[in-house]
This record gives sequence, C-alpha cells and structure tokens, in this order.
Amino acid sequence: SPITNHTYVDGIFLAHDHSVQNGTIGDIPYVEGGANGAKISSISLHIKRENDVSKVSDALGQTISTLNSCLGQSDAVNTVYAKYETEINAVKEEVVGFSLKFLTRTAVAQAASEAIVHYINENQDEFKHKVNYACINNGGARANIYGGKVTYGMLISALPFDNFITLCKLTQAQLDYYLLDTSSKMGYTSGDIVK
Repeated sequence: SPITNHTYVDGIFLAHDHSVQNGTIGDIPYVEGGANGAKISSISLHIKRENDVSKVSDALGQTISTLNSCLGQSDAVNTVYAKYETEINAVKEEVVGFSLKFLTRTAVAQAASEAIVHYINENQDEFKHKVNYACINNGGARANIYGGKVTYGMLISALPFDNFITLCKLTQAQLDYYLLDTSSKMGYTSGDIVK
C-alpha cells in the first residue's frame, strides 16, 4: 500500500477468463493456468523470520503443464477424495430425472434456463415477479447429459457451479439487443415480453 508502505498481497491467482498468464506486478507474482486442466497455477513463497516477524523474501509464480507433470495419480488428492467418497457415492447415483434425448452442453444450459423460469414463476411468494426469459453464463454448463436416467452426479458434472438468481426488468428492445449476443443462446424464453 502506498499509504502504509506495507505489502498485503504476496501472490495473485487469476481465473475466470481461462487465459494463461504468468508475470509480476512489482515483486508480486501472478499466475493463471488456462482452461480444462491444461496447466496448474503455482506460486512458491520463501518466508524469512527476523525479529519475530515473518516476511516473504522471495516469490516465484509459474504455470506448470499437466501434460508433462501430472503423469500419475496424486496420493494427496486421493486422500482428500477418500475422505468424502462415502458421502459422494451416497448421492451421486441418486436418480433425479429422466432425459428423453442426448443433451449437448448448450441444450443443458437451455434446460437449466427453462427450469429457472418455471422455478421463479411457481414460487411467487419468494420472487413476487413472473419472468419470461432466463439464461445462465455460456460457460456454466460443462458437460453433456445422455438420454435416459439423470443422476445427481450427472447434474453436478454438467452444472458444477453454485449460482444466484438475479432478476432484471428489460424492455422488448433491450432483450432483443441482448439476444444478438451469441452467448445469450444459452437462454430460454417463455411467452411475450411485456413492453
């Protein structure tokens, strides 16, 4: 901080835009490992203790290729997974629905958007306003769903993120403009928008 002359951040992990980045801002490293597990973001801090005060004396940020570095299973990861395996297995095979056909990621997002419209409109005691359109982020659906029984585990694989429902009031012209964006094709429209 230029005000206190103290460092409050020793390393920065970036995310969300799925790019690969590795650099420094002053002496502070930042890293971002791209998408789909291609790279691991790593920051190593060397901590020195002087006069009962611990300080970072050196920091290194890097992105590590999983193709070259992750050739086997990790005992540490397996240990964490094993801790929750019984709990996970108890719910992941629970059948929560049925799909009449194979759903691509885009179709999964559209189905999720449709479910949001129905959920809001059927729970007016909570939401107070009916909606005609809903969408999720175009990266929100991460896997296809195959036809047949749909399990809780399949849903979590396809829609792994915790999200919040946000209501917005739009005119038809505003919605039409929004729908020009290709990412909005992940949405679902029900009925006519009130003008």
